[in-house]
Amino acid sequence: TTGEASSPLTDGGDPARRREIFAVKVATESDAAPPAVAERNCFSDVRMQTEAARLAEKYNARDPPKKVHFLPAAVVCFSSLRHLPENGPEAFARFRAQRYAAVEPLVPGDYLKWSNNLDYVSPLGHMTPLAFSHFTFE
Repeated sequence: TTGEASSPLTDGGDPARRREIFAVKVATESDAAPPAVAERNCFSDVRMQTEAARLAEKYNARDPPKKVHFLPAAVVCFSSLRHLPENGPEAFARFRAQRYAAVEPLVPGDYLKWSNNLDYVSPLGHMTPLAFSHFTFE
């Protein structure tokens, strides 16, 4: 789900007109969990992304051929969701059921999975994701 909000991260132009689109991540029905578990997972995801960004800085300090970057992430707390229409999209129901969500700037485009935590490695042969993965494992 995406949302639009004012952001000091957007460059140039009139500050009153600045907008940045954010991806808002909430648990899906397949992830159904008690609210306390969903909240804990939300904070855990943002901590993990923050740690990945810290490790990327250490990796990039070694001057690799291609740098690695992670988006800033944050947790938002919805104090009131009454403004969401009752007959809105299905995503609204998930927002009403949860109080917290993880957000990050939306980067439009197509994405490829380079590897996973088990045994998958993309056949496309890009080495930067694998080098960073190896670096963070050591």
